Amino acid sequence: MKYIVRRLNSEDIGPLTAFFIKAYGKTTPFRSKQFLKWYFKFPKTATWNDHDSWVAVDSLGNVVSHYGCLAWDLIMNGRTVPIKWGVNAYTLPEWRGKGINSAIVEKLMNSNDVNGVIGFTRATAEFYEKIGYNMFEYERMKRFVFVLDEMAARDVVRYIGKDDSEFAKKFRKKTPGTSVFSPGLSRLSEHNFDDKKLALRCGIKATTLRNEAFLKWRYIDNPFIEYELLAREEDGEVMAIMASRRERLEPLPHEAYRIVDLFGSASHAADLLGYAVSRAAKLGCIYVDFSMAGAIYSGLPESRGFTAMDDDECVLLPQVSSPISSRPNHEYYGLQSVMHRAAIGALKKEDIYLTRADSDRDRLGNVPGSLPRRRING
Repeated sequence: MKYIVRRLNSEDIGPLTAFFIKAYGKTTPFRSKQFLKWYFKFPKTATWNDHDSWVAVDSLGNVVSHYGCLAWDLIMNGRTVPIKWGVNAYTLPEWRGKGINSAIVEKLMNSNDVNGVIGFTRATAEFYEKIGYNMFEYERMKRFVFVLDEMAARDVVRYIGKDDSEFAKKFRKKTPGTSVFSPGLSRLSEHNFDDKKLALRCGIKATTLRNEAFLKWRYIDNPFIEYELLAREEDGEVMAIMASRRERLEPLPHEAYRIVDLFGSASHAADLLGYAVSRAAKLGCIYVDFSMAGAIYSGLPESRGFTAMDDDECVLLPQVSSPISSRPNHEYYGLQSVMHRAAIGALKKEDIYLTRADSDRDRLGNVPGSLPRRRING
């Protein structure tokens, strides 16, 4: 069984969809060429050559292993450096045990300025640390939840097979504040985004660069998920942003309000968190969900009525929703760099800030029909 390891190229799109169907099943969003081109940011021009992602292909050109890389920028110690987030690392069962994945990982570790990984088991986290990643003392992303409808939330808990008495001990329905849409809050869209001046600053050593290009690609021009991108403005400048969306808790008739990203000064971010709760209540969502890594907003969600969930408590509410299921908190994360080895190695868990916006921690579970975006109404 012969194979070669190389960078992904534009001719691999067809074989890649066939690979993902074998890997993830017929309902995976990765069966869609349209989704792949947006997800991996394949250029529209015909001059495109090699991509940041890696594949192993057999003698017939079939993809047998894949390690995706999402190309973003990282702010680290005041500098902008390219980062590649590793996603969708998978080898077909019949090709395992040949060292293919290890060969791909070695290539990307020596090819990219910075590599990032999120979302795997403790055993995988230990593997990444062993090969040179800073795993931040095996810290995991923290989860915060504001329950708006206790009885409906307990329906969800029972459906995924958890003890709702444990849920009842942890949560009680709270009354959201009456946060109105004040002049300091605005919704960013394709109609007004170019007129806004971003002033997104916070005291953190390493985090995603949230500039105009990133916010447009990730939220405003996203062809698959309709996000609500809110801004907290002051003196004509955007001081903080929050990206959120409604999420159907399939197959139950309930929805959650997921905060995917929050960034900016703590006081302005607090205003957005408060508004999110009242917004979710208005939309009929049964709880608000927010996850983050880092210490810049330590205590902030709790100050707005959110309940912090310990790592083992995260199973009480589903972290996946199509369909909902119980899953342990596998949100370990790590960074690696040959070029910036000392700087990456010196980072501590309190020096970074990550949310579900990073890597692919928030995307579609499947791509239905003609790929319409889910509109947020109300």
